[in-house]
Amino acid sequence: MSTKRGLQREAREAFNWRGHHTKRWRDSGGVKGGWSESYYLECDQCGRRAYIDPNPAPNSTHVYGEAVAVECSR
Repeated sequence: MSTKRGLQREAREAFNWRGHHTKRWRDSGGVKGGWSESYYLECDQCGRRAYIDPNPAPNSTHVYGEAVAVECSR
């Protein structure tokens, strides 16, 4: 299992590489139905998000979201 800090570093690298910008991590507060601890970055310019989940479901990934998949639109 990856550490929370390691996942945050990995997600931020992908987030920045796609041209997104933000300053802080946010707690999702149960975006995934409340069963999993999850955090996200939200781009200040386009609003796309990158999520990390330290304990993903067996068929899911630790790092996911539009902000790690597509370029910033602004």
